[in-house]
Amino acid sequence: MLRFVALVARSGTNDTVRTFGDDLGSNVEVYDNVATNNPARAASNSGAAHPSTEVIVTSKTTLALPLHGIHEEPFETFKAEFRDCLHRLMAHVMNISQFTSHADALSMAREFCSTLSFVDIFRLPYIDTSVGHPRGIQQLLSGRCELFLLSYERLSDPMRQHPENPQLYLATSLPDHRRDTVKLFRQLLDILAKRYAPSTRHTPLLESITMTVTAETSGTVSTTPTSQFVLWSLRASASGGQNSVPRSKVANGYSENMDVPSRLQTTSADATIIAEEVPWLGAHHDGFERCTFEDYLSLHRASLERPSALGLVAIIQSQLTFGLIEAIVQEHVPESLLLERRPSGALVMTTRNLYSIIHKWLASMISLQDSNAEEYARRCKGAESTLWAARVRLDMGVIGVGIGAVPGLFQRAGVSSEDIVKITRMTSVIGEALTEASKELMDISFEVDWTLAKLGGDFHRDLATAGWCPSIASRLSSSACILEYAYTIPPFVPDDADRVRHHNCSSKICTASTINPKTYSNRHIEGSCKCPYSTPSFDKVIDILSRNQIPLISVTNLDKHGGGPLDLLCAGSDGTRQYVAISHVWADGLGSTTEKGLPTCQVRRLATIAHKLVPGGTLWLDALCIPAQDDMRKRALVLMARTYREASAILVLDSGIRSCSVKAPIKERLLRVVTSGWSQRMWTLQEALLAKRLAFEFSDGIMSFDELLASGRRLRFDPAARFLVQEFEQIVGGRSVSNFAFVSNALRFRATSKPQDEPLAIAGIFDVDARELVKKATPEERMMSLLLSIRSLPFEILFLQGAKLDVAGFKWAPRSLMQSDGGPIVQPESDATCTPDGLLVTRYLITFDQTTLYEGESLLNRIEDNIFVRVVNDDTSAYTCNALLPRQPLTPLVPIPALAVVVKNDVKLAGDSKSRLTCECVGHVLVTRMPRSEVVDTEGRIIHVQKYLTVRELCIT
Repeated sequence: MLRFVALVARSGTNDTVRTFGDDLGSNVEVYDNVATNNPARAASNSGAAHPSTEVIVTSKTTLALPLHGIHEEPFETFKAEFRDCLHRLMAHVMNISQFTSHADALSMAREFCSTLSFVDIFRLPYIDTSVGHPRGIQQLLSGRCELFLLSYERLSDPMRQHPENPQLYLATSLPDHRRDTVKLFRQLLDILAKRYAPSTRHTPLLESITMTVTAETSGTVSTTPTSQFVLWSLRASASGGQNSVPRSKVANGYSENMDVPSRLQTTSADATIIAEEVPWLGAHHDGFERCTFEDYLSLHRASLERPSALGLVAIIQSQLTFGLIEAIVQEHVPESLLLERRPSGALVMTTRNLYSIIHKWLASMISLQDSNAEEYARRCKGAESTLWAARVRLDMGVIGVGIGAVPGLFQRAGVSSEDIVKITRMTSVIGEALTEASKELMDISFEVDWTLAKLGGDFHRDLATAGWCPSIASRLSSSACILEYAYTIPPFVPDDADRVRHHNCSSKICTASTINPKTYSNRHIEGSCKCPYSTPSFDKVIDILSRNQIPLISVTNLDKHGGGPLDLLCAGSDGTRQYVAISHVWADGLGSTTEKGLPTCQVRRLATIAHKLVPGGTLWLDALCIPAQDDMRKRALVLMARTYREASAILVLDSGIRSCSVKAPIKERLLRVVTSGWSQRMWTLQEALLAKRLAFEFSDGIMSFDELLASGRRLRFDPAARFLVQEFEQIVGGRSVSNFAFVSNALRFRATSKPQDEPLAIAGIFDVDARELVKKATPEERMMSLLLSIRSLPFEILFLQGAKLDVAGFKWAPRSLMQSDGGPIVQPESDATCTPDGLLVTRYLITFDQTTLYEGESLLNRIEDNIFVRVVNDDTSAYTCNALLPRQPLTPLVPIPALAVVVKNDVKLAGDSKSRLTCECVGHVLVTRMPRSEVVDTEGRIIHVQKYLTVRELCIT
């Protein structure tokens, strides 16, 4: 006979039964009966819902809701429509090459498209953020269009033969091309006016745009050589004239003015929380009164006509899904929202509608907070206790761990191990989604860990077995939702046969992008390409660097075709020249030096891309602008921070990111950036942090950092998206870039082929003059000089484990911030001072008689008669110490990292008014404050503490 232990005490009372959709009223359409009020109904009674609706069950009838129930932002629809027209206009303009090979005309077309592309990538995403942006874009486009239309007058219109059949002539004439340009431009302004002309929040748009042109340009017949031509009119647009664009339909039945709090607005296309579907064990949920999570099991068990092991575990599955969600959202959730019938007849549970459920709940909570603060507080408290109870139930009832657990309960009921794992993961995803949503909007602070990594085995989804780098798998293991999502996305696999895979990667670092200089070779765009290399003038680059200027490259014959190299014009930066700085990883084949250059096919592609971001297409790329010559290389490295800081835009090129489309779901785009080789290299951190504008090249377009970030934030109640946004910010600088803690944390998972360059690679982030670092003979001296220049550091730098500097006064200092153990720096405050004598801090100190602590030994320090400090040596060697420096205040029964130190003597340092204790770091330990009752059976020597948590002025050497 099975026995189930009660896990959580019953509490609370039943609330009024309320279902999702009750507030829609009675004017709804009734579809086939998908669920009934009979708790004993057979699962086979489930029918199929109308394909465009979600079926909601109440005690009255079956309700139909629009799919998702999520507000589709009209702004996203506007952007898509505007961009489509913008891209058609750019493609049309560049097609002018069929009428002329005149360099000035082609240059004018390219510059016009540069402006359009810049608007697309960097201006359009912000158009809603300022009152003047819509009109500013209108005026910018109008001015550029006028200049381009005037350029037609300088072109002849000869009859042109078809390039493939000389007997045929091109049907399109220059006047036709001109008229189509005007038409597309009018459509573009119509789309802009459709959204912003009625707006009262923005500066009014111009009502008409005129220009002086020849009659031929306007497409009309006139006896006068020139005339005032109305390029666009708001009146014609508003009246639905020939240039107007039909208004898009309102998405999902919602209007733009629907009553949804702005902080809850989201995009429905990506609003899905992902989890692998799981078999439904057959419990009946519909037809029961809604109850607390704790009461769910007993209430539903009482309805079983024939109690069985399978019936019990089926109810537990229902409790951990339907019961948990209902207890949090305080509304009835019908089976039809989470259960689906497969063609095989199997009933499965999915999370397809979980985001919608959470979204609606949070909207109601915002309303409740304003109308009934007392009830709001009660629900917040109830949500916290419910989530804790559910986490315990998952451990004890399903996984079978913990005191009072029932091991093997699901196995004995005949549930396969594979299905148990799926049920556990599904519950973890639901629990994490509800937990993160609760923390987002409620005034509560708690941490319920839904990840399964500690369990190991099949419960933990190991992405490394699916081909992901072990370091990426380790990073993504901190969220149940991101693990489930990432498992649905195949890892990027380079098509370069010589590219190193992840065989030598660890859980901390990826080495796949680390190159071997002896075997490195460049890549052509096509594997069969044998084009020559293009190089800038070496003497010109050297001359520019000698004057401490930045060498910039322009391709003067981009339209040249044939087998020869391109002409690369090199000029120095003058502070006003616009240019694009390219940020990339050498493993993708673009690594080189000024002397060698790059394959012409690659240079052509880079110059073409640069034209999309700045007029003229001027660019900076290390492969062309940094010589191999040692002294000039050092000069170029010194200028790196300035190079990226002064660039008009920084474009990221990475093969992993480029494998993804700009039209892919935002979570996939963020995942590709976060897991890219670019995000794991040392130099790219500074390149991203110093950017005025940062953009990423995808397979079919370019997207700015800010637009990616804003799109990700719209899915704020999807823990996977939220995790990716946090990682994205960590990679490219979502906080103060001069914060040492941020930079240190961002470097933890990065690597480089030249570790000696690390101080130079991050000096510019802290506005430290890299010229002083270059003068140092060794990397250790460079790191010491960098820390002294930064001066204000976080105390927690002491807890970064790994190789230390072997210099007096700096034996506490990390030799490198990359691949450091000890966890991230949590407290970002710069509360320590780096001096030539050591690191000055004011902290608590636990002192005792000098003691040798051996590897793995437990030492009990008696603080008071009934209180001890348990010290466990987690280092690999024995050492002698006489004090402990805790990372944070001690919490009963919680292990806290601490430094084992040797306290020497009081010193008075030059320029310091305080007398300080000199402490030498010797090792790392874990310290736990324990009452006597907890140490009765604990092994370990017992010694007496002299002083416990005494605040002292310290100098760590």
